[in-house]
Amino acid sequence: MKFTSTTSVSLCLLAIEAKPASPESNSQIFKSMPDLRISGGPGADIADFPFAVSIRAYTKDKKVTSQCTGVLLSDRVVLTAATCFDNSNLNGAEITDIYVSAGSNLSIESTKKEHMLASSRINAPGFKIDQGAIYENIALIFLEKKIEDTGVKYAKMYPHEIDAGIKLKVAGWGFKKNQSPDTYSKVLLQAPVKTSILDVCKKYNTLWKDNSKCQICTVTKNNQSACIGDQGGPLVYDAGENKVLVGILSFYGADENRIACAENGMPTYYTNVYHHINWISEVTGISKDELVADVEKASPSDKISPGISILISLAITFFTFLLSIGIFA
Repeated sequence: MKFTSTTSVSLCLLAIEAKPASPESNSQIFKSMPDLRISGGPGADIADFPFAVSIRAYTKDKKVTSQCTGVLLSDRVVLTAATCFDNSNLNGAEITDIYVSAGSNLSIESTKKEHMLASSRINAPGFKIDQGAIYENIALIFLEKKIEDTGVKYAKMYPHEIDAGIKLKVAGWGFKKNQSPDTYSKVLLQAPVKTSILDVCKKYNTLWKDNSKCQICTVTKNNQSACIGDQGGPLVYDAGENKVLVGILSFYGADENRIACAENGMPTYYTNVYHHINWISEVTGISKDELVADVEKASPSDKISPGISILISLAITFFTFLLSIGIFA
């Protein structure tokens, strides 16, 4: 397996345009981000996201302080967004107040699956939030004991360049609509999305370059996208029997004085997990070969299929031949 050359510590900077009145406005946007949730999407089969896990942090008086989604890399390692459980969002909760459930499309509060306790968390080395920018929004959670559920699978990363127009799905536990965060969805929700290179991707994230670097951009259609509550949720490419991890939910575009999610034409950004493979392998001890999916490069959905291209080419050739013999003269 060949690997694209990357440094072991990759610096990824996200900058939301958001047109804030002050740096404090930016910080308010980021404080809301741990409640990113899927909006407008239907219920999901866990078989389509077999490595998705539901994560919750509780305060000492057992109140929920943060809820996110994560991805299993092994029986003791979970990948998620660093902003999900940074200190500003834990509200005094400790790392040992974070619980994980796997192997079910039910949320951690609804499933009868065992709740696994976290033992430690490691953020990407350069992770920080600084006046409208998020650096390296990715983290690893290590569990106190192994997950023994035989139904779970471990995520494999998509190793190719990411073109525009690739059909993907994002999943997480949250509301179907952008509403008050009082009740979390009891079932895993999903939404179809497509990679994009539209100008709006750059507008709301000035340091976004293209989808094969630190961040992946999708643009909402049919009011289906990530919204308040699903941070860290998997962005998945369906390669038939293989469900391949492309990214994890990071944040979505926001206008001045308004956080808009699942709104048509608005962008959502995901951390490109393959961009961090060296760091992940180094910290977890999982080899790169184990972390990478053996799949062909995905073709853009709006690209003309080879069969149709051949038919068009033959038709043009035949029409040119008819012109050459003067049949239309």
